[in-house]
Amino acid sequence: MKNSIRLVTCLFFVLLSSCTTQEGTIKKLALELGEKKFQEQLKIEADDSIKQSEWLNKSYQEFMLKKSEVEVVEVKFLTETKATAVVVVNTYPPSLRMTLARIAGGMDPGRSRSFNFAEAVNGIGKQIGKTPETLEHPLIMYKFNKTSAGTWVVEF
Repeated sequence: MKNSIRLVTCLFFVLLSSCTTQEGTIKKLALELGEKKFQEQLKIEADDSIKQSEWLNKSYQEFMLKKSEVEVVEVKFLTETKATAVVVVNTYPPSLRMTLARIAGGMDPGRSRSFNFAEAVNGIGKQIGKTPETLEHPLIMYKFNKTSAGTWVVEF
């Protein structure tokens, strides 16, 4: 009887660690993909609005990346070979980001290196009457499939 209980307990912990390992793998993949997607999104925002200065364009992207955090908030196993991961980003609201990019895009190219994004964000906050804060925004939900080799891949 004791051996049966030990065997069941061992199997339980093996299965539990297997699930958490798989969850960790999916989280890591989803986080990497989510960070890349957010960087691409910021590049599009910058390229659309900040055309006069490559330095200012890159500075906008760097500023927003420093003020943002991508995270995986949920991993759900649908079957043994299918899972989903929900990725969010804690960042300024899109309307504030667009306003900031438009302001930076209107800068004279000769004065672009003196532009201060943090001061501009505070100025936007004063205009709207509240302190700009980063908020959680949905980014993407990834679907994963487990291959016959045991690795998880994104379903496109």
